[in-house]
Amino acid sequence: MDDYTPVSRLAKEKGVVIFVCSTTGHGVPPDNMSLFWKKIMNRALIPGRSLPPDLHFAVLGLGDSSYPMFNFVAKKLYRRLLQLGATPLCTEIRRDQEYEESENSSLGLADEQSDSLGQRYKVLCVPTSERLSRFISWDNLKNPDFVFSLWPKYDVVCSSLVHNPSLQSTSESNLLYQLVKQVEFDNAHSFMSNPIPTNAQWFQVVRCKRVTSADHFQDTRLLELSYKSDIDLKSDEFRLGSVLYVQPTNRKEDILSFFQITCLNPTERVKITQCHPNFPVPHLLSALKENDCDVSIAWLATYYFDLNATPQQCFFVNYCAFAVNCLKLSKSPYRAQHIDKDRLKLEVDRLTDLASAENSDDIDDLYDYVFRPCRRVVEVLADFPVTSSLLTSQYILDILPGPILARPYSVASPPPKIELLVAVVNYRTRLSTPRIGTASNYLASLNPGDCLSGWFGTISGGFNFDRLLTLSPPSCLLIATGTGIAPFHSFLLHQYNSLMSHLNHDMLPTNVLFFGCRYSTKDYYFASDFKMLEQKGWVRIIPAFSRENTSTMSPSRRQYVQDQLKNYPEIVWSILKSPQSHVFIVGNQKTMPDEVREALVYALSMQITRIPVVLKYY
Repeated sequence: MDDYTPVSRLAKEKGVVIFVCSTTGHGVPPDNMSLFWKKIMNRALIPGRSLPPDLHFAVLGLGDSSYPMFNFVAKKLYRRLLQLGATPLCTEIRRDQEYEESENSSLGLADEQSDSLGQRYKVLCVPTSERLSRFISWDNLKNPDFVFSLWPKYDVVCSSLVHNPSLQSTSESNLLYQLVKQVEFDNAHSFMSNPIPTNAQWFQVVRCKRVTSADHFQDTRLLELSYKSDIDLKSDEFRLGSVLYVQPTNRKEDILSFFQITCLNPTERVKITQCHPNFPVPHLLSALKENDCDVSIAWLATYYFDLNATPQQCFFVNYCAFAVNCLKLSKSPYRAQHIDKDRLKLEVDRLTDLASAENSDDIDDLYDYVFRPCRRVVEVLADFPVTSSLLTSQYILDILPGPILARPYSVASPPPKIELLVAVVNYRTRLSTPRIGTASNYLASLNPGDCLSGWFGTISGGFNFDRLLTLSPPSCLLIATGTGIAPFHSFLLHQYNSLMSHLNHDMLPTNVLFFGCRYSTKDYYFASDFKMLEQKGWVRIIPAFSRENTSTMSPSRRQYVQDQLKNYPEIVWSILKSPQSHVFIVGNQKTMPDEVREALVYALSMQITRIPVVLKYY
């Protein structure tokens, strides 16, 4: 929603506005909605007069009902729009991540909500374009002709074309050399050697060291970074608890496959401009507009298209619309000799099944083909060779997912040092090639001296350690597993370096860290630093090694961090009995919060069994 600027445009919208939003953290908006949220919640907006009553809206909240703040942002947004004077089409719609399959045909809406919104929508909606002869309805949202009529989202014009020999006859090494040179040219001329996106800065890799043992299946890297220039050092000093957003690129292997599958010319240059006020050029490409430059398809395949992503159903809706249009064009004489129409018809039928999956069998088919094996975009393109070979620069921005999203990594070191603890994602499914993480493998591939693009920021609902740096620091209970230890390592070292010389031994903070990992010798991150801090009396470490002595321990008896919380109830109580104490948790977002909460309740119940009212309060 942050791309919707300025927010004052909302008062001038005609027809219907549908807001789709999720909730992150403890009831806060997602990062890409934070600016919009601040503006729409501005106290200067006059209730009942800031939005006109003829602005009709609907709010669709997407969330997971297992979280306490389920769809909290959607509820607040609905009430705020109503307060400002807009007219609702229906009550706010709150959808669970696991909605019933019967609701899939209505985009996750309950039947009565779909019917109500659909009837009102037909009456109030205006065509989104002069090219449309009918109003949007729920029935034709996936219709290929309708989807194709909405394109292009951006104005993409071929600005120059360098003759390129057949990619099938070009060796991979030669093609890779051409791609690298083309991307280097774009970075130097179209982006003026500036980092991407425009709010980023350059960081240089000082070292990239594996910190797990060589015989451990998990490859975890500790990257030390430095500012590339003194200007960057002065302009952006990160704060304790910050994250570094890393802008990754696609792997060279995937880029090569992409051009070999699609037969697109990597040297073709396109100029991308905005053609509708509601669809601004993506932030990643904003520098092109500022510099009035074009860019090559090779650069887009490297930095923009998310070739490693698992495609969602909307991808198949768009891909199917393109294939259907190609099938219609194949009837013309000038295209017939270049297209295997029989194969194309088969691909259209298959894409139609994937795009329009509604009943349980079709949904299972989509799940088995895409989500169970974690099939990637570049692999899907290879499964539909005829359709992929017909892709053109005019429509690739409408079909392929992008841009590649920046990934946040907690800074694992105290300021001003910059270290990242990165678990390299690499696992196998039923497919022959392993599944890999885009950002983690990108970072692991970097060598000392290489540069990466990124910027410091904070995650919505993230940690704020500033209040813990006073000369009378409150007690802290820190709970982490795996690489989630990174922000606690940063905090404890920074607190120690900042306050140790100012505090007497009897004034030291009461910090307790419960840390869970698999082995004490293979993946106990920052063990030497924590040992030093414990010897200094700055923190007490209570580890939980879940795979130690597995030869004599059954899986049901493995010790996890929540088990250690139950084993040390007196320590938990010594922290939580203080009203000023803080509890910080980092771990698996699905199961860990509930399991830790249950363990904390158990630990407290062991200490205050005679005071049930106090237990209920905690």
